[in-house]
Amino acid sequence: MASKEKYSTVERRVKKKDKEGNPLKDTSGRYVYETVAIKYRVDADFVPSEIGQICGEFMDNYIDANKQGEWFVALLEKTEPKKVKEKQADGSEIEVMKNVPLSFMSIRSEFAKKFFPNIVKSSSSDNESYRVKMLKKYKK
Repeated sequence: MASKEKYSTVERRVKKKDKEGNPLKDTSGRYVYETVAIKYRVDADFVPSEIGQICGEFMDNYIDANKQGEWFVALLEKTEPKKVKEKQADGSEIEVMKNVPLSFMSIRSEFAKKFFPNIVKSSSSDNESYRVKMLKKYKK
């Protein structure tokens, strides 16, 4: 059952870049931003080839079509520890660890791991860390 391809355009604010791909800065040293329109394919039949092709609307359509709502709700209810700044009564700020809802990037990553594991780059299992590579090279 193939459905018609659907696309969605999302506007994102990104750092403006020069011809070589380096971020541009203004005279005061701040980055210059521009708004770009990014076109995503959002129909549930789409199979992304990289994680950057997954947007929120695609996840929503895919979850509906494949009846994975319970799994998705459980994912959305998860939290992750994060350092946040809190003001104290005397006006000073301290960093504390708090459990916060998952970021969009974490949700998208978990979604890709479950439904499209071939596009998720493996972590340290396949790719050795710089430290491990240097130890192998220089250890006698």
